[in-house]
Amino acid sequence: MRNKTSFSIATFVALTVPLLALADPRYTVTPIAPAGSWASDINAYGQVAGTMLVSGGSHAFLFSGGTLTDIGTLGGSSSEAARMNDYGQVVGRSSTADASWAPFIYSGGAIAQVQGPNLRDVQGINNAGAVTGTAWIPDVGDGGEWHAYMLAGGTFTDLGTVPSTGIRYSYGMDINDAGHVVGYGSPADGGGPPNWPSNPILYRNGVMTDLGNDGFAEGETSYASAINAIDQVVGTVVNFHLSEPYFYYGQAFLYQDGKLARLGSFGPDLWSWAGDVNNLGQVVGRGQLGDGTHGFLYEHGLFTDLNALIDPATGWVVEDATGINDLGQVAGRACKDGQCYAVRLDLVSAVPAPQQAATLAAGCGLLALASLLRRPARRRRD
Repeated sequence: MRNKTSFSIATFVALTVPLLALADPRYTVTPIAPAGSWASDINAYGQVAGTMLVSGGSHAFLFSGGTLTDIGTLGGSSSEAARMNDYGQVVGRSSTADASWAPFIYSGGAIAQVQGPNLRDVQGINNAGAVTGTAWIPDVGDGGEWHAYMLAGGTFTDLGTVPSTGIRYSYGMDINDAGHVVGYGSPADGGGPPNWPSNPILYRNGVMTDLGNDGFAEGETSYASAINAIDQVVGTVVNFHLSEPYFYYGQAFLYQDGKLARLGSFGPDLWSWAGDVNNLGQVVGRGQLGDGTHGFLYEHGLFTDLNALIDPATGWVVEDATGINDLGQVAGRACKDGQCYAVRLDLVSAVPAPQQAATLAAGCGLLALASLLRRPARRRRD
């Protein structure tokens, strides 16, 4: 005779698992700018900075409260956003009236050139308004060198290099509220096919540190792209073989507590790139998949395709993720029907959706049925 209790549990599992497999996605996808746009950063309040195509060029934008603002230019045809802070200040670069390029800051509804000695660009900004990037330092080495800098309160600071490891040139990419800067350093400015060697760097408490390349062979071009409030650093370690055809292989990394660890990719010999890390240690970026790329989320030791966390029925394909805040919102780029857009990924509401409610009701019903099947039959009285 079949045991009724065993049968009821087996029935419950068999019927409930398919329902659980239909759980709602984690993220919704919202386009925030016209086709051809891309997002570059997101702040704590869900504001997004990015760049959109316009007639004759491209313009940096700020998306805030459902409104898209064209940041404009410094007199030229194009501008590009790099990063932003929690006050909605955006930095990047813009062409000027004489067709040259200059670093800009957008603040209080106006765009202005970032003023400083021999600035090439500005790549990052913290909540105090301090910025970092790269500047030409004359009369150093063979007549001059590119160095990472910090510009805070009108004071320019040359962040230097790491001569002990052969790094003569440094480039700033991001800055946190403590004034710690990350980027990359190189023994030479350019030269050597197809790129020049470089290592990720960290400037902290007056000292610049070469973070290494996690054992990749000579010829690497590696860099750090972002730093959070607790000095976790993300970027990419890249290796190429000096033969034709050139083969690139790189992986996203997370540096913390003095250790640089690769985060993985979507498959063997496929590259990945880390764009940002929030204060919870969640990392986003993009990785090679087939002939294209997919955005990824790295958390709790898992490297996850962001497309596995959205509803496939929407038709969106997330190709890149460039920013993540502590609310888990993600800025990036997604494509649909042959067009690609700057997007924001928002967490699905915690309120149970009808499908979740149906799953719960079905599960409770099956548990009740199992309980009835386990209940012993009452003895009939004569």
